[in-house]
Amino acid sequence: MERLSTAMAAFGLLAAIACLTASLSGYASEESDLEKSPGAFVKAGDYENALKLVEGFMLENPQEPIGHAMSAKVLAANGQTKKALKAYYQFYKLGDAFSEELLLELLLGALDDDSSEVRSFAAEALGTLGDKSAVPHLIKILNDDGNWVRWETAEVLGELGDKSAIPALINALNDTRWVRLAPAGALVRLGDKRAESVLINALNHDDSVVRWTAAKVLDKLGDGRGVPVLINALNHDNGTVRANAAGVLGKLGDNSAVDPLINALNDKNILAAEALGKLGDERAVPALINALNDDYLTLRLVAAEALGKLGDKRGIPVLINAVKHNEGLPRLDPVDENLVVWSAATALAALGNKRTVPTLMEILGDDNQDIQIKLQTVAIVLKLNRSTHK
Repeated sequence: MERLSTAMAAFGLLAAIACLTASLSGYASEESDLEKSPGAFVKAGDYENALKLVEGFMLENPQEPIGHAMSAKVLAANGQTKKALKAYYQFYKLGDAFSEELLLELLLGALDDDSSEVRSFAAEALGTLGDKSAVPHLIKILNDDGNWVRWETAEVLGELGDKSAIPALINALNDTRWVRLAPAGALVRLGDKRAESVLINALNHDDSVVRWTAAKVLDKLGDGRGVPVLINALNHDNGTVRANAAGVLGKLGDNSAVDPLINALNDKNILAAEALGKLGDERAVPALINALNDDYLTLRLVAAEALGKLGDKRGIPVLINAVKHNEGLPRLDPVDENLVVWSAATALAALGNKRTVPTLMEILGDDNQDIQIKLQTVAIVLKLNRSTHK
């Protein structure tokens, strides 16, 4: 895959060349200052020497935050997203400085990571952030090798609402049987009715996976044509299918589903908790607060996020307690505890609580933390920063 982050990282690096080159005056070489800068090495695809140059600067100037910032840029350009985020954390911690531009660059760079999983998570994170400058980069990875990368990218392009993506999305309708439903949904969201028939016909497909996926896409768009499929699924013999149907129906905005969904929390139904957050009915708050103390980790995570979406201040003390690693509750594996912290911090961020930023930054510096959590953390911090500066 062509490295779309190379040129982007090179452009960002050139802005810092003057500062770095001044500190490298003793570097013995016949090359010009520009040619021996990290930006020139990155532009040439020579990431190894770019990183060596930055590491040399960091050895001589260990207290200079810019060294870690430059390291983050080079690592991101070389598809080493997790290490790039760790370098950004060191930059933040050492300089006590926040760089929205650098964080956004790392997210965009992650779209070209060697891992399809990372590329998918990066697209999802950019969708959470709603930054339309990412559209050209997302269009390029609609041809990615990974099914979930293409799916997530198509969904995000639809959510961003930029009609320049329509030609690429139309071409993506030729994708595999279930992946093609994501660009179809995106096109409908963008006002292109040519894709409606793709979704409607899929509701009657012989493959139950295709039918179910089409129903979820339609209902995410607020289209009622998938409702009969979902209602029928409520009578399915499989409990998981019934739970999924309840969760999707709860997302349609019909508050008559609130009481059944609250009852479903007793069965540890995480989709019910998610749906209650999206419905926005305050009747769900006590049940969600209670779910934060459940012994089922995933339910606690989703309940924390749902409280943030509801915007109800009564959940703040419980969420703060969760950020403090659920004091008074049994201890979990460190990574699992960080998942709880991240979800609770996310919910607090949705409430505009800036106290979560230092906690979220600690997640970026955690070597054991999942890359998906790290990328979503970047999007959350950026979103929170922007909301508090309006």
